[in-house]
Amino acid sequence: MPPMLKAYIDTIKVARKTFRYTDKGPIGLVRNKTAVIIQSSGDSYSQGPLANYEHGSRYLTSVLSFIGVDRIETILMEGMDLSPERAANERERAMQEAAELARRL
Repeated sequence: MPPMLKAYIDTIKVARKTFRYTDKGPIGLVRNKTAVIIQSSGDSYSQGPLANYEHGSRYLTSVLSFIGVDRIETILMEGMDLSPERAANERERAMQEAAELARRL
């Protein structure tokens, strides 16, 4: 997690502004919002033997859900350091996915 992103999360996750405490636990106050997480990684972490090491998009999804974001879309570009061909294919796939998502939103 880049330090600037962590600082931003710490800035927006504020009691009584983006969530509130209740006797049933915290409730998010950010409603009717969509977030898009775009993440690249050198290897594949979303599934397989390295899945336990994927902390980026899972953490962001948790934070956004906690503050009440209703819809979270994730675009992953994985294995970017495995080969130049794979990186090019992943980049192209992610660009197409982002364009389709932009049309839907």
